[in-house]
Amino acid sequence: MTARASPLWQVVVKLKFIVIIEVSEALAAPDFCVMISENRKKIMPAGDAQRAWFPEMLSELEQRWYSDMTWDEYVDFCSEMTRMRENIWKKKDIRPAKNWCPNCQEYHDSRPPPISIRSMLFALMKIKILDDNGFKELEKSWKKYRKSQNLDSYGKLS
Repeated sequence: MTARASPLWQVVVKLKFIVIIEVSEALAAPDFCVMISENRKKIMPAGDAQRAWFPEMLSELEQRWYSDMTWDEYVDFCSEMTRMRENIWKKKDIRPAKNWCPNCQEYHDSRPPPISIRSMLFALMKIKILDDNGFKELEKSWKKYRKSQNLDSYGKLS
């Protein structure tokens, strides 16, 4: 990430943390989005707002996953992980990105989509429970099951 070449913005990037030191509200450009708290400083790990799987979630996945899980158990687990991510966001005070609504002419908070089955399969690869072949096999099985049951990517009826 690069900082603007303006004396109004002093940004220090250190150990994957972005520290906003000083911002002039009156002259801040509207196209440059910054998270600012009441005391004018905000330390936030870079990329947390885009992160789907936090370390706590990965450890929970590692503890609870087993090879004979049914697809219904996968769906329930993904729903639990979505709720867990929302709780982590609240606990860490992570703010979602703002999106412009052309209909009402206002900015609104955006939320990430729920954790999908495929996302969980990728997470299983990330923590080295699945290898490429295991991933492909489960992904193929999920696609077949999903099609036969008329489900969306989150395991809900479509």
